[in-house]
Amino acid sequence: MSNSGERGRTPSPSRRTESENTPGQKAAQRYFEIFNKSLFISIFGEETVEKWTLEGGIDWKLLSDTSIPLESAKRRSNIRTLRRFLNCYQATGAQNPDCEKLIRSIMAADDVAAAVPAERAKLLALRYFDRLFPFAKMAITSKTGGVQLGFVLRILPRTAPDCNEVKYYVKTHAKGEISEASTAPKPFHPGELFVYRLLDELDVGCESHFFGRDERSFYIATRDANEKGGFQEYRKIKGDAKEAPHIWGVLCKFLPVSDERPREPDYQAIEAAVASDKIAQNFINQVTILDLLERLLLLSDLEGNTANFGFVRHDGKLPVLKVIDFRLQEDVDYDILHFIGEGILRPLLNSHKNFKHSKADAAIRYVLQNRPVHLKVAEAYKALNTCFANIAEDLERVKQSTVETIEHYIPREEAAKLVQTLETYVDLLQYRFANFRTAVTKYIKNGK
Repeated sequence: MSNSGERGRTPSPSRRTESENTPGQKAAQRYFEIFNKSLFISIFGEETVEKWTLEGGIDWKLLSDTSIPLESAKRRSNIRTLRRFLNCYQATGAQNPDCEKLIRSIMAADDVAAAVPAERAKLLALRYFDRLFPFAKMAITSKTGGVQLGFVLRILPRTAPDCNEVKYYVKTHAKGEISEASTAPKPFHPGELFVYRLLDELDVGCESHFFGRDERSFYIATRDANEKGGFQEYRKIKGDAKEAPHIWGVLCKFLPVSDERPREPDYQAIEAAVASDKIAQNFINQVTILDLLERLLLLSDLEGNTANFGFVRHDGKLPVLKVIDFRLQEDVDYDILHFIGEGILRPLLNSHKNFKHSKADAAIRYVLQNRPVHLKVAEAYKALNTCFANIAEDLERVKQSTVETIEHYIPREEAAKLVQTLETYVDLLQYRFANFRTAVTKYIKNGK
């Protein structure tokens, strides 16, 4: 099935109308009907309600304003306070059927509100993809794995049965709603959107789309890496004696597929065999690219999470790395990282001593930890001149398209802050890649 939209651009208007009764508005209306001061006075009396209002700082006007989002911190705080008063009232043993009825109504409204994040995400996803595939049917199914709220969106051909189904994995951003949790979402980090789009640009990720309502309710959709078949997550490959040879190549003859029989690798024998095996050479190259992505883009939950990357394998072609998920490193001091200079190469040089992924399989460990240092540096140099050959231009181009996405969906004031954060992050990446290239080139030139 062809995609009627253009990657990285905002789709044209949807056939689906912008309904006034959004999931959030429906839930807000239920709360408005319940947390009504007149209703509370009719049940508990004016004196009690005025006491609760003063002691708890209850803002009844705010609670009755359906335009204020359910996620509003002040709204949530007011409701929590009223719940506490209701619990205390019940604890006194007072017999009040209307109070019990009110509490049951609150519980029902809570159920409606709990469904809002998922329903909102589905509504926005359908609107977005309807613009890309205006003549297709769509179906939503549950996703498996991951803590982020999300689902699978299947694009089904409406008239041409010979067309293939297109599948997207939709989820909230990393700081968004969590499945089966009431934690309030935080604004997304624009670097997350940027990296998804950059991975696609470098042909090591999946086609990605972004859409949302504001900086908190924002969503990421990635196209199925296995759409054309041949993709496997690395966690399903590394322990499989039948699959590993297709990815590792001759390394399987020297390294255990299972970590049950660890042994000291014979470097000379391994490298002699690798020199004449394209599959092993490709694996070393692809894992080196994976490592550089995590190091230089300041990512986490990637190399150490073998469910977040894998390989696409087709007959007659070498396996291709695909990253399907990751996280940005948290609490990173960007200012300090600007002063690392050529020390950026140190983690690669010292990886034999300070390898951070203790559960890595023998092949990953060999490539990133145990392989002779000069060979690891040479492989990094190769990656810099292939996958990352035009990285400065790639970073700038992806930054501009990400800025366009932010400014399209996010109100001006919030968008300005997000764009500033993005520019700071991309400036740092430019610096890191440039310094890493300088350090690697100098190391090789000096013959170390």
